Amino acid sequence: MLGLLNKLKSKTTPKEPKPFDKTALFRAINTAFDDFASETADESLERLIAQTGKSRHEILDAILNDDEIESCREDIESAIRATPFVLWGDTLDENSQNELIKWVTPHIKTFAMLAMLAKWNGHAIAEYVYKHDDKGRIVIDKVLNREGELGHYKFKRDGTVLFDDHGRDVPINTAVKNLVLTHRASPARPMGQMMIIKAYPSVLLRGKNWAFLGQFIKRYAQPYVVGKQGGFSMIESFTARLFEFINGGATGIGADDDISIHQLSADGGAFDMAERMANSRIQKLLLGRVKTSELSSGSRASQETDDKTRIDRIGSYLELTAEAINHALNTMIAVNAHYGTPLVSGGQVWFDWKNEKAVDKMRAERDKLYLDTGTIVLTSDYYKDVVGFEEHHFKIVEPSPTAQPQNMPLSMLLSDTHADTSHDHNHGDDETLSDRQIKIANDKAEKVLALVKDVDDFATFQKRLENLDLTDDDFVDELANQNLTAYVDGLTGKTNQDGHTGV
Repeated sequence: MLGLLNKLKSKTTPKEPKPFDKTALFRAINTAFDDFASETADESLERLIAQTGKSRHEILDAILNDDEIESCREDIESAIRATPFVLWGDTLDENSQNELIKWVTPHIKTFAMLAMLAKWNGHAIAEYVYKHDDKGRIVIDKVLNREGELGHYKFKRDGTVLFDDHGRDVPINTAVKNLVLTHRASPARPMGQMMIIKAYPSVLLRGKNWAFLGQFIKRYAQPYVVGKQGGFSMIESFTARLFEFINGGATGIGADDDISIHQLSADGGAFDMAERMANSRIQKLLLGRVKTSELSSGSRASQETDDKTRIDRIGSYLELTAEAINHALNTMIAVNAHYGTPLVSGGQVWFDWKNEKAVDKMRAERDKLYLDTGTIVLTSDYYKDVVGFEEHHFKIVEPSPTAQPQNMPLSMLLSDTHADTSHDHNHGDDETLSDRQIKIANDKAEKVLALVKDVDDFATFQKRLENLDLTDDDFVDELANQNLTAYVDGLTGKTNQDGHTGV
């Protein structure tokens, strides 16, 4: 019976799967395009904002008005503006490229501010104001940052942004008129993630710190006066005289009275530490590192290293800035293609930050080891593809031959016994010395060798060498006779064994 049932089951044809719902490809899961669903947001973010007791925009205004936030803002802005950029496109000619660069450069500061606002607040909105240039083209004249009016905008889960125009929600044009820049936006939180709220406790601590510091100065930083009454005067009158003395002037006391001034040892170091902690928290959140000036100890070298690595810490800000600038370029190209004179001949234009390669010390040391062998030479392709040099920025020259080190002793270098290919020694024309010349040379050599006897150090030898007298009248007379003989032979036309007159 069981076998029959298994046989029947094996003959049952499997059901065909239902075709996939094509409409699901064009919408997110559990997303409905109605007003009720579009008002949902990230509950954890809303709960964090609710704990402050203020609205999202009130928190943003309070944080942006802090002076430490403003300092970090200026550091990031200066780093973005100092980063080189490049414009390129499919068919972008040099003249069009120069004109677009001329337009982009004045607006980089505004786009950097929008990028910082989007990173901190989760979103930023700007409005483009166009104008006609001298060539009849439509270009963006102003980029208006809507930082103070973000409370009038509502974000839908489908990406639509509504503007509250006196109680009436009007969709804004994000194609060519408005820029909407978001950071970590999702269907659950279309307004983006408000990262700056994590710095709110530090900003509150900095704001309240001055009030507590004032109370500390009033209570502890001022010295107090203690008087000891030793006479027959009343304590009330004695205290009254102390108050008059503190307010200024002079006072007299009896022989048994005493006045002493006490200064508290508290110097308010706790407030300085609390402010450094708040500043470090803000800088760590916004800059990605703590400034060396805020550390308890630092050096000039560490400060220089901190300045050099400043640009490496702003990668996310650069990405948002490039996204904003590319949106503006695309809107101008689209507007001019429809209404005005085309900005470019065709294709798209891209803005990107120029990636300057840093000096790779490890690679340079490795290349030097290979080059020192004298067996390889680096080509121009290596400097272009690996090092990153432009072809018109360098020129390869032939390396000069390196002199071989001479490790032979001095006696060998001064003699003719070693093989020296740098000079072609030809001693065939050397005349043999006469017996008298050999005798004179041997006598002088014996005088020099006699100095070495019984000498323990070089200083003694050098001192004896300074007092050595090698004057030899016979040697001088011999040279004079030879010169006179050669001169007379030259006058008479007599030739020597080589066929030349004179010496």
